Amino acid sequence: MYVTFDYPNYLWLLLIVFAFLLTHLLTLQRTRSAAIKFANFEAIQRVSKGSMARPYIGKLRNRDIILLLFKTIILVSLIFAFARTTVWYSAEGAEFSYILAIDTSTSMLSDDIAPNRLEASKEAAKLFINTVPEKTSIGVITFHSNAFIMSQISSDKEEPITGIETIQQKVTGSTDIGEAITTGTNMLINQDEQRSIVLISDGADTTLTKLREDLTYAIENEIVIHTVKVGTDEGGFIDLLNITLPGSADDTTLQEIADTTGGVFFESPTKEELEQAFLDIAGTKETNIPLNLTFPLLLLSLLLLFIKWTWLYNKYRTIP
Repeated sequence: MYVTFDYPNYLWLLLIVFAFLLTHLLTLQRTRSAAIKFANFEAIQRVSKGSMARPYIGKLRNRDIILLLFKTIILVSLIFAFARTTVWYSAEGAEFSYILAIDTSTSMLSDDIAPNRLEASKEAAKLFINTVPEKTSIGVITFHSNAFIMSQISSDKEEPITGIETIQQKVTGSTDIGEAITTGTNMLINQDEQRSIVLISDGADTTLTKLREDLTYAIENEIVIHTVKVGTDEGGFIDLLNITLPGSADDTTLQEIADTTGGVFFESPTKEELEQAFLDIAGTKETNIPLNLTFPLLLLSLLLLFIKWTWLYNKYRTIP
């Protein structure tokens, strides 16, 4: 079990909570001192013949502690809600639905994995389809500057295999991973089983578009994304363009996508490791299930505010 935040920058607001606590205590101290001075406590002591002891100003009363606790929990709950807190836990999934998203950008034509990265990925994807249990629903998309549906989700294994076999090489310099995530998520939304995207690529998103928004969209719909990086760091030759690719892009983006959505990142510099990555995914019995706490935290804040304004206000409606 672990926790992720869609907007972690909001967590800096937790510093305000500490400032609030300090300010509250200092303000309470000054208010109570002023109240005692206004009440002319010395005169009260003379009337009571000294039987009434001066209260200790620095001591917090039960009322102060309870109100301070309520305010602190409300603030912390709102901050974690704004950060879109998600708790991930592992559970065994009976059935899965998959989208195989295969990168078809120019760099996938590199021959550092024979015959090239794209053809090796297609063969490994077909091995995956033939390995998963019967009635597993699978769809296939490709992506470069845009995403394209090669086969709709189906439990008939022939359909995704046919879709993979019809994938053609594309000469394009861009890789829009975010578009692939959004397209795959839309295809999986109405599936009842555990839902995953298996994203095969040789590097980072090069379009500089809204990848963060696409990831958030996938998380909101409880989509787990496994990422498979294909290719070596040395790179290879692209026969179609008669150029040598110096090496695959860094794996930072693919690692982040897997970590953010509860998936697993695989690095596959050889054909054997590429096939093993697909076999590991196909043999997965457990999956990471997200539990978004945004709404429960907002509900908790509203409930505590209601209690504070009604029961606590009436119970402790006294002068400090």
